[in-house]
Amino acid sequence: MKLQEALSKIHSPKGQTSIIAGVMSGDFAPIRDQSAVGASLESAREKLKSAEDLQNNATSDWAYWGYAGDVAYWRCVVNLFEAAEICGADNLPDVPPPKLEGVVMDVQGNVEQWGADVLAQARSAQIG
Repeated sequence: MKLQEALSKIHSPKGQTSIIAGVMSGDFAPIRDQSAVGASLESAREKLKSAEDLQNNATSDWAYWGYAGDVAYWRCVVNLFEAAEICGADNLPDVPPPKLEGVVMDVQGNVEQWGADVLAQARSAQIG
């Protein structure tokens, strides 16, 4: 699998409550979509750190969970970039993409876990 193909299989999962509250409050920052287009490993790490800081400093439950989607997304992206450094951007391990429907917390976990699984298989292939 190619890195760009892998990146196209994920998004920053947001719950309906976060979306509604964000629109009603006029605070769109926690519900903005994220994109790794043009990113690098270094910039993805910076985005992850920023998302973690925003989540840790959220002043509402809905914003906290909106940023949780960003954290899951950027953790996955960082793992995909790290896997690409091991295997090459055109040769990532073929891991079935994450399930992107259902309860938002599960979807966030699925996205994060998928990146971890791709990286784990890349590391395993490197050793083997």
